[in-house]
Parts: sequence; structure tokens; C-alpha cells
Amino acid sequence: MVPNEMSSFGGVKKFFAGTFLSRISGFVRDVALAYCFGAGVEIALFMVAYRMANLFRRLIGESTLHASFIPHYELLKKNDLKKAALFYRDTLFSFLIIVLMLLFILEAVRVFFHLGQETGVFSLMRLMFPSLIFMALFGISSAFLQCERRFFLPAVAPLFFNVALTIGAFVIYFFKGSVQELSLFVVLGFFVQWLFISIPSFQMVRPYISYKEWLRPMVFSPEIKKMIHPCLLSIIGIGAVQINSAIDALFAKYADALGPVYLWYSIRLAQLPMALFGVAIATAVFPALCRSVLLEDGGEFERKLVASLQRMIGIMIPATFAIFALGGVSVNLLFGRGEFSSVAVYETFHCLIVYGAGLFFLVATLIFSNAFYAKKNYFFPTIASVASVLLNLALNALFIFYFHGKAASVAYATTISAVFQTGLLFWRLQRYPIATIIIPLLRKVFFISLFSALLALLLGHYCLKDPTWAFFGNEEIEYGRSFSQQIGHFSCMTGIFFLSLFSLAKIFHVHAITQWLEFFSKKDKEKIQVM
Repeated sequence: MVPNEMSSFGGVKKFFAGTFLSRISGFVRDVALAYCFGAGVEIALFMVAYRMANLFRRLIGESTLHASFIPHYELLKKNDLKKAALFYRDTLFSFLIIVLMLLFILEAVRVFFHLGQETGVFSLMRLMFPSLIFMALFGISSAFLQCERRFFLPAVAPLFFNVALTIGAFVIYFFKGSVQELSLFVVLGFFVQWLFISIPSFQMVRPYISYKEWLRPMVFSPEIKKMIHPCLLSIIGIGAVQINSAIDALFAKYADALGPVYLWYSIRLAQLPMALFGVAIATAVFPALCRSVLLEDGGEFERKLVASLQRMIGIMIPATFAIFALGGVSVNLLFGRGEFSSVAVYETFHCLIVYGAGLFFLVATLIFSNAFYAKKNYFFPTIASVASVLLNLALNALFIFYFHGKAASVAYATTISAVFQTGLLFWRLQRYPIATIIIPLLRKVFFISLFSALLALLLGHYCLKDPTWAFFGNEEIEYGRSFSQQIGHFSCMTGIFFLSLFSLAKIFHVHAITQWLEFFSKKDKEKIQVM
């Protein structure tokens, strides 16, 4: 175990590096899926099934376990390293038993209601369910590694899942298989992903736990029982969001048979800046906030919280406007070939820009929730999450059943709900002087990003004849399918946007943006600058 203290943001660089590799492999995976399966009904069913199976991953996997495991582990490690190691062991075995019981219940329900007998969503879900075992074990081990400041390993581990699914897509494509076989590659991918981080995790606790002790776990030990209350609240809060996410896929399928496909690819692109930077910041700061609470250092807690928000603003606001300006050419470059039609490109871009509008609020919610969790206040984030989910469901029903909206309606409901949830959490945190520090910075970053996006759109429209500008005029558009045109438009407009963004940030001394230019060259420091 790592005994020395690091900067709370020292892990951001490592998390970024690992997540960058896993996300690049994720894009290769999605390009493979788009090429091999296009935007057909069969792959749409697979994506709905995956979203539903992923619901259980979130309930018993990473997010829930991180919120409940990390504060308890940090407290034990402060007093006794061996007790902390034993707590990690007991958590692994306890949740393994819980997942096996859950799988038994799911299979019993399936048999009783005669679900999954035919090819369809339930049949695909049934094939994916064994992966829940490896999802849960991965969630515990990744939380443990984050407490030990090993951010790279859990961040890069999804690369192995993506490689497995990519190989599966091409194998099925060339051998004329079906998406049922693809579900088996999902299980294989999660197994390899867990195996990758389990070996170094076991090696780190080996000095504190003998082999014999490994085989004598205290299942549901007193320390595990202390996790039950926060874990249940986390499941309610996080689970509500994930249930909502799974239901979104069903709403999208009702609105349009191919709706789940458009949502899948748009979410993948929208989540790139969130995963690379937003989640990295929220993840890296969470153990640091927990340690500040344990030391009863309110000033340090506030400083780390504000600094994480400042760093998030410097990337999420520009990322939102980058999606507005570059989202169309990005979707067309990545997916606009093979079985992925021009209509699919247009609909995916529509969903993407709506999701992009909610990026800032989604990441802010992660950071605010971690601030509550660090203080072991699980109740209010749960209430805010449930309220947001209810609003989202109501908006989905309104947009799709009453206004007869298409797949993008689901994205609108998600973004509005994210704004609402962020507002609730921020209101509760008003006792900290957050607004007085971040609002001036937010205003500067907003206008610099807006100008850069408009410049890229206008120059792209008049110089390259790019159709993205016409999209915002509510006109029917169609992107070119030539690869040379795709790469040309993407490269030129991307260059214009980022050259303008960083130049203006440098001129107006907006360090929240320019700091990302120095991200890979500066050494991690204890000092957190107030921008």
C-alpha cells in the first residue's frame, strides 16, 4: 500500500492517460460495430439489452461501491493498514455472494415469467448476466486502487473489454453470426477487464494478508455491515439514475425503431470529454476530500472542492461548444461509412449536441455528490437523484407521447434533468463560497468558447461548404461520404476552434483553459492554484 500523500490532482494525469487509451479503444469498438452492423434493428436490440444489463453494473458495480467503499477504507487505513486490507478482502467475498444470489433470483424470475425464450432483448440480457460477477469485483478492486493512488490501472482496464467486443464484432461479421454471439464477447470482455486489475490489487495487499487468511474471509463482517446503509442509499440514488438511463433506451425505441442506435453513438462521443477529464477530476478528488474530512480540515476540503470545479469548468465548457461546432464532422468522420447511413449521421448529431449541452451539469453533479459522500451524507444526493429521475421520466413521457418527438427527445429530457439535479446539489452547498469564485471564471470561459465555436462554424460554412451551420438553421443537411472530405473538414474546423480557444485564453489570462496545454509537461504539485 502507498503510505505517502500525493496531490489530490496528481492522479488526474494518470487517470487521463488510462482513460484516453480506453476511450480510443472504445471508439475503435464503436466504429467496428457501426461498420459491421450499421443502424439496423438487430444491433438496436443489442444496445437496449446492453443498457439494461449495464443497469445492474451501476447498481452493484463501480459508482455504488466507490461511494460507500472509499470513505470506510480511508478511515480504516488511517488507523491500521492490515484492517484496511482485510476490509478489502471481506468486501470482495461479500459482494461475490450478493451477485451470485442476484443471478439466481434473476434466473428464477426469467423461468417463472417465461422471459428470454425467443430472440430479443431479454434473451440477449440473459447471455450478458454472468458478466455481473466480474463487474462487481472490478468495481471493488478499482475503488481499492484509487484509494492507493493507482489511478492508471482501473482507468485503462476497459481497453480489454473494448478489444474483446471489437474482435467479436468482426468475427461475427465475417462468419455471418448474430448479436447473440456478441453478447458472449461482452462476458469475456468484462472477465479480462477484471483480471487485469485483480492481480496488482492482490499483490498490494499480500504483505498484510497471508494466503491462508485470503481463504478465511469474514463474509458480511461488522465493517461490511457499516457499509450497508450508505450502500443502500447509493443504490437508490445511483440506481435511480441508471434505471432512468435504461428506460431512456426503451423510450428511444418507442419513438424510433433505430433510436437506441442514435443514442448509443451520440452518448459515446458526448462522454469522451466527460470520461477523460470530468470523471478523472471527480474520481481523483474524492479520496482527497475524504481525507480532509477525517483530518477535520474544513479549509482544505473547501479548497479542493473549489479547485476541482475550476479545473472542470476549464474543460467542460469548451468541450460543450466543441461538440456544437465539431460534432457533425466528428460523427461523419467516425461512423459515416459502410452500413451507417446519412440519416443516421444526422440523427446521431442531433442527439449529440443535446447531450453536449448537459456535459457541464453532469460533471458538476459528480463533484458535488462526492463532496456529500466524503462527509458521509448520502441522503440528500439520493433525494436529488430520485427527484431528477422523476422529472426525466415525466419529460420523456411528455416529449414522446404528447409531442411525438423522436430519439433526440430523450436527450433533451436527460439534459434538463441534469440541470435540475445540479441546481439542487449546489443550493445545498451554498454555505461554501463557491459561486463568488467560479461564476466570474465561468463567464470568461463561456464567451471565449462561444466565440471559438462561431468562428469554426462560419469559416467551415463559407470556406469548406460544411453543412453544420445550416443544421442550426433547422435545415435538412447531408454530410459528404468521401473520406478525404470527412478528414479535411474535421481537421480544418478542429484546428480553427482550438487555435482560437487557446489564443484567446492566453490573451485574457484564463488559466483554467491554458492549464490543459501544460497538462503533460508540468509535474504534479501539492499547490492547487485558485484561478
